[in-house]
Amino acid sequence: METLFAPELRIPLFKKIEKSHSSRYVVESSQDRIKFTNIIVNRLAVTETDSHKTILEIDHQREPSHFWFSWTRGQNNRDILLTRSPDPEKHGATMYLFPTEVAKERSESKEEISAEKPEGDLKEKSKENPKGDPKENPKGDPKEKPYKEVVIPTSFEWREARVSPDGSKLALVCDRASSKPIRVFDFRNPETVPYPELKISPFPAIDKMNPYRAEIEWKNDVTLKASVPVYCRDELSLGHDYYCQEFTLNVKEPHY
Repeated sequence: METLFAPELRIPLFKKIEKSHSSRYVVESSQDRIKFTNIIVNRLAVTETDSHKTILEIDHQREPSHFWFSWTRGQNNRDILLTRSPDPEKHGATMYLFPTEVAKERSESKEEISAEKPEGDLKEKSKENPKGDPKENPKGDPKEKPYKEVVIPTSFEWREARVSPDGSKLALVCDRASSKPIRVFDFRNPETVPYPELKISPFPAIDKMNPYRAEIEWKNDVTLKASVPVYCRDELSLGHDYYCQEFTLNVKEPHY
């Protein structure tokens, strides 16, 4: 899409920008209409803060307001971007794990070590294999991506996702296709799906409460706070159609 439509042909309709927890990356969600047409372009891009280089770009098929994304932080302070599936026909989400500062430092140290090798060694290697080893660098292979992409398939949509402070648990607010409004999973190994589900304390029974529209946040590594709308008109709703009731949900620790 970017190569087909020049910036001067784009009419901005929507834009949202968020920094990652480490501030090393910025995600921008945007929607543009192309001048003189009815073509709508929805785009999500991740850019490195220092170099301003775009390292991830998604042309998704959803309205930006329906294409949720959330920066979160995994173990070792790793930046993780969770997004809804770009395809409206599919449920679940996609997760992008970005390298940590430690990983960056290691890659830089490798470059320094290779730069210190004697020039003769490099010449000798090039004579032995002047065209390069096809096993090490297959023809036509794209450059290695600076992130790890993990597809998380589910039979239901997610509305919101939050990772615990220690990075070991993933809490989701689900839609009505799920049997549970809030689910928590073992997130110690985010690259390995499916995730084992953890037990949480149930919601109390309150009439006209809609836990599928809850807002959640972690109070600590084993406790969730859920703000849930209760639909009614009384002194608690202050003239609105609902008021919010807060609950504390305890999460059972995974087996180590």
